[in-house]
Amino acid sequence: MQKNLLRLALIVSFGSVIVANASAQGPYDWGQWRGPQRDGICKETGLLEKWPKEGPPLVWKTAGIGGGYSTPSIANGKIFGMSYQADNETVWALDEKKGTKIWETKIASKGKVGYNEGSRCTPTVDGKNLYVVGVSGDVVCLESAEGKILWQKNFAKDFKGKMMSGWGFSESPLIDGDMVIVTPGADDATLVALDKNTGKTIWASKVDAGGGAGYASVVISEAGGIKQYITWLGKCIVGVNAKDGKFLWRYGANANGTANIPTAIVKGDLVFCSTGYGKGTSLIRLIPDGKGGIEAKEVYYLKEQSKDIQNHHGGMVLL
Repeated sequence: MQKNLLRLALIVSFGSVIVANASAQGPYDWGQWRGPQRDGICKETGLLEKWPKEGPPLVWKTAGIGGGYSTPSIANGKIFGMSYQADNETVWALDEKKGTKIWETKIASKGKVGYNEGSRCTPTVDGKNLYVVGVSGDVVCLESAEGKILWQKNFAKDFKGKMMSGWGFSESPLIDGDMVIVTPGADDATLVALDKNTGKTIWASKVDAGGGAGYASVVISEAGGIKQYITWLGKCIVGVNAKDGKFLWRYGANANGTANIPTAIVKGDLVFCSTGYGKGTSLIRLIPDGKGGIEAKEVYYLKEQSKDIQNHHGGMVLL
C-alpha cells in the first residue's frame, strides 16, 4: 500500500474515488476487511501528525465505478472494490498510482434487498486471487490481475442460506490457510469452509436456531486452546471449531432481532461484542468446559447502559 495511511485519503461514494498525495511504496497493504489482522489496527509508523493547512494535494480522481457500501482493499499496487453498476453487481480494480480502471467483472445481477444502493463486502486479497461475497450471497474467487472468475457459489442455491433480515449479505470472506470461511446462515450450513482454490466444501457447521446470517465478518480466536471462528448470527454470536466446523458455544444476551452488525473483537480468551437497537455491549470469556469444548462465560453485559454504550454499525478498535 502507498506509504503513510494519513496521506492516503480514499473515498468511495456515489460512484467516485478520490486519492490525496500517495507517494512512496510501503509494505503495509490493507488487503481485507479491517486490515491485516481484522482488528482495524495499522502498524505503519512515521504517519503525519496533522494535515497540511491547505489540505493534502490531489493526485488523482476517478468516477463511474458505481455505488454502494463496500470499502476498498489495497494490495499489490491495486485498489479493489465492489459496487452496483446499472443492473449488475461488479468487482473492480484500479491502479493505485493513477486511479485508472484495470478491470471490471460482473458477478451477479443487482440484488433485491432493503437499502439497495450497492455492495456491502470488502474484497479479500490472497496472493494472486481475490474473494468477495455479493449482496445476494454469491461467494466468488477472481484473479486479482485480470478479474477472471475462477469459481463461484451461491449461499441460497448451494447451501440453502438465509439472512437474519432483509438487507442482503454483507460479510467479507476470511482466508485461513487453504480455506475460505463464510456464513451462509443455513440450518445445516451456518458457517462453511471452502477450498480457496476450487470452491469445494471442506466442512459445513450446524448451529441450531441460529436465526440466519448476521451482518458481521468472521474473526479467529484460539481461546481455551481451540482454534475457532467467531461471528454474529441472527440470534447469537457463536464460535465453531476451525478444524471441522463443530459448534462450540453461543451467547445471545445482546443479540437483536433486526441486524447484528459490528465484527467482534477478540483478545486472548475474551470476546467483546456489541450491537444496536438498544441491546448494547457484552464481554465474554471463553474457557475450556472440561469435555473438549468451550464454555462462554459472561464477564459483563451493560444492559442498563445499552442505550448509551452500543454500536449500531460502526467500527470498534481495541487500544
